[in-house]
Amino acid sequence: MNAKLHSLDNHLIVQRTMSDQIESRLTRVFQNVFEDQNLQIFNETNASDIEEWDSLMQIHLLIAIESEFSVRLNPLLISELENVGQMIEMLRTLTH
Repeated sequence: MNAKLHSLDNHLIVQRTMSDQIESRLTRVFQNVFEDQNLQIFNETNASDIEEWDSLMQIHLLIAIESEFSVRLNPLLISELENVGQMIEMLRTLTH
C-alpha cells in the first residue's frame, strides 16, 4: 500500500473512532436529559423521533451537550441541524 493511501486509511479510522466516541458520549447525554437509560440515538434521529423533545428539552439538551463536550454552541447553527448525525459532525469539528 502506498504511503498516501495508508495515511488516508489512518485518517479515516481516526475520524470514525472520534465519531464513535462522540456518539457514545452524546447517547449518554440524551439518556440523562430525557431520563431514559434505554434511549438509543442514531444519525437519523431528530426531535420528531423523541416524544419529549420539545423546545424546553432542547434547551436542557444543548446545555448538557455544552457541558459534556466543553464547547459553546451557536443557537443559530443548532437550529439548522436536521438530525443527530449532523450534530455529531458539528461536535467532531468543534472538538478536533
